[in-house]
Amino acid sequence: MLTIQFAININEDIETINWVNQGLEVMERVSRGEIASDGDIRDFVRVAGQIERRLRDWAPYKTVAVPRYRLREDLGDIMGFLNFSRQRIAKLVDVGFKLACRYDPTTESIIPK
Repeated sequence: MLTIQFAININEDIETINWVNQGLEVMERVSRGEIASDGDIRDFVRVAGQIERRLRDWAPYKTVAVPRYRLREDLGDIMGFLNFSRQRIAKLVDVGFKLACRYDPTTESIIPK
């Protein structure tokens, strides 16, 4: 259950980041003189309060890219999945790090070895 809740929280945080990015993109396009569509206005209104609070605190948002890495290897059965030994965690961190180093954000894919 903790794993499921953790995944839900991560997905919600990433969705919030996407909303803020969309709102910032609308602001940039309007500042260049482009006309905002109804969808653009919806995207901006969704996060306008958050953006305004950050501006008041002199901590404006910046557009952020959040690449999502997923291990392609099997994490094992339920007992393997719940294996929190130092050796197992170190191996998973190492695999994740190596995949992240080969990530190509332009194609959103892992570069083959």
